[in-house]
Amino acid sequence: RVVLLSTLYMYIFLPLGFFASEIVSTNFCLSQICAATLNFIAVIIKLVAQRHYIWVTIGQILQACAQVFILCAPPVAAERWFPLEEIGLANAVALMANFMGFGSMSFLAAFWVEKGYGVEEITWYVLGLCGAAVVLVVVFVRDRPPSAPNVLAQKITGRAALRDDMKAMLRDSTFMFATGIYGLVLGGIWTIPSTVALFLTKGQSDNLKVGILALVFVVSGAVASVIFESVAKRGVNPF
Repeated sequence: RVVLLSTLYMYIFLPLGFFASEIVSTNFCLSQICAATLNFIAVIIKLVAQRHYIWVTIGQILQACAQVFILCAPPVAAERWFPLEEIGLANAVALMANFMGFGSMSFLAAFWVEKGYGVEEITWYVLGLCGAAVVLVVVFVRDRPPSAPNVLAQKITGRAALRDDMKAMLRDSTFMFATGIYGLVLGGIWTIPSTVALFLTKGQSDNLKVGILALVFVVSGAVASVIFESVAKRGVNPF
């Protein structure tokens, strides 16, 4: 049951990813407000019915759906708000924010558990963070800047249909090769913290070490992402 709650995010992202990308491209601001609000509602469900597995699973499903729209936002935001030469770096930084959030909250959750906080107390903290996120999204997120910073941003309103985009993507052999390599590498990498965390917690309850491990892993990945982007920007083919 615990494994299912963790893997729901992956299972839901696969079928919703393409459609969420299209929705985010056409209704960027509204999609992010809805995603943040859905995330907030999901935490409320978990808080109210935290001892009922079915309701906790429903809350997890809602959060997984919200996550899809949030993860699809960085490429659109980078394309609309940054000049052509900065799109890659902006996208990388925005994607890193997701992993930095994961690492930070893993550390905080482990710290709270070490301090003796219960599930309900931790969920209240998470609810406060999600509520603050809703306010920030409503106040600061906009569909597009006052003026288009690049040629791509000027052509957003004339983008092709989702079916045409998918056909073009599948015909791009370089992109498909890079995607396959990325998937294999990412799958292998994520087995490392899971395995080490299992050893750390086997026969003991040293949650803080697990949290620190997750934070170090994510920070290392963020640094590597910036280095990779810098190399690619200089014209070096990373593949």
